[in-house]
Amino acid sequence: MATRNCVNGHENDINAVFCETCGMTFIDDIPENSASNQKYTTLNANSNEVSFFKTHLTKIISSISIAGLLILGYTFLLPKLSSSLGSSLSINDKAFLTISGSNTMGEEMMPELAKAYMETKLNLKNVSVSKSNNGDIIVSGQGVQGILTIKIETIGSEKGINKLLKDSCDIAMSSREIKDGEITETVNHSINSEYIIARDGLAVIVNEENPIQELSKSDLADIFSGQKTEWAEFGNYFGTITILALDQNSSTTSIMETLILNQDVKKVAPDMQKVESIKDLLNGVAKNKFAIAYVSSSKTADMKNLKISGYGMSPIAPSIQTLSTEDYPISRRMYLYANTKNKGENVQKFLEFCNSSEAFESIKKMGFIPNSLECSKAMTPVMDSSQASLYRNLYKGNACRLTTTLFFNNRLNQLDNKGLNDISRILAYQSKNTSKSILLCGFANASGNQTVDIARSETLISIVKKEFESKGVRVESMAVGSSVLVAGKNASNQNKNNRIEVWMK
Repeated sequence: MATRNCVNGHENDINAVFCETCGMTFIDDIPENSASNQKYTTLNANSNEVSFFKTHLTKIISSISIAGLLILGYTFLLPKLSSSLGSSLSINDKAFLTISGSNTMGEEMMPELAKAYMETKLNLKNVSVSKSNNGDIIVSGQGVQGILTIKIETIGSEKGINKLLKDSCDIAMSSREIKDGEITETVNHSINSEYIIARDGLAVIVNEENPIQELSKSDLADIFSGQKTEWAEFGNYFGTITILALDQNSSTTSIMETLILNQDVKKVAPDMQKVESIKDLLNGVAKNKFAIAYVSSSKTADMKNLKISGYGMSPIAPSIQTLSTEDYPISRRMYLYANTKNKGENVQKFLEFCNSSEAFESIKKMGFIPNSLECSKAMTPVMDSSQASLYRNLYKGNACRLTTTLFFNNRLNQLDNKGLNDISRILAYQSKNTSKSILLCGFANASGNQTVDIARSETLISIVKKEFESKGVRVESMAVGSSVLVAGKNASNQNKNNRIEVWMK
């Protein structure tokens, strides 16, 4: 049978007028080199393009659909999956949290807290702690979106707070309270800016060969100001005293100057030898039999710690009990500060974790005192015999003192941030020990008039009572006045005399 081909090459019956397949005309109908030939050549090309588009349209639509599903999945599904794993944090080239400040907090405690946070709250895998080339501590872990890191800079409390004020870090670590000159509208004592996560003490350490066992705060002031330079002035030991201390940006130096030297009266000894690290400090004391230094009590397990006596207090060494209650004469708190306006969700969640029961084990593991509560009759009142009668009746019964002391802010019209958080902890403890009731013992700074001081301690008790009563819990109380001062009445930290001890009976 005779056939003819259309311009698209389809074979048709010889008598067909148009191609039965594509509807186009036939090649032998087009005059060679004519305008019509050019016209149909163009039609042929267009037809091929249409045919190509038809052929690949399904593939194009399929590809677009797959790409769309991937985009939608990444946008909506992955964050939900990530959130279910506890990690919905964005990935950046830099750390999602930068924490700067105190060497005491940053060298061990903060990396341990960051590691615990990543493992328990973000569910990250392969969490590790390392050091960068410039000495920063990097805590990193593997999440569903990639590697997350927290950077910790150990540059001293003062520098850390200054970086926070300049928005150069997310959180400042400080082993001292923020100073008046550092307070701003967004970084201050508010409960949204200041977080007290642990307690510590400044241990006074000497060489093992030194036979002296205890010193008073007055003795320490004489030594660290350089007014007394020979060990013979403090006991049966002969040699010139060598004073070692961390550099001036360390908060341990600031605390010593504030609590011991009372800077308005005495200055730091000019020949005090500065060292760069805590390790250097400990090694220096261990090698020099005439050395003395002060450092965080969490770092001195293998060193000789002196007992320290304060204002009417018996000489005591730093311990879990004396640091928990802050009765040890050179105790201090560990602070985290954040900018209330630029805090962000990542910062807020980490701060909440650091002040939670989940973080207590990490804090304790590093030698610091967490904000957990215990109650034991083994806790001996740290005062001389003339004041012990205040507690005698309590100890005769079944009373025990909780491992906290409630303090007030400078305005004395409310508890400080730790005290406010401790109310909830005390109530939680009491709920597990329902056979015991809460007793508040109130103390006040000395005014020279005991009647006035008793009234002042009653006022402080009433402030705390309202906190408990607002939670539906009634408490007993005992106003003591100024009989037991834990700080001198003219000392820079005299506000510490205004306090509430919490007993269970």
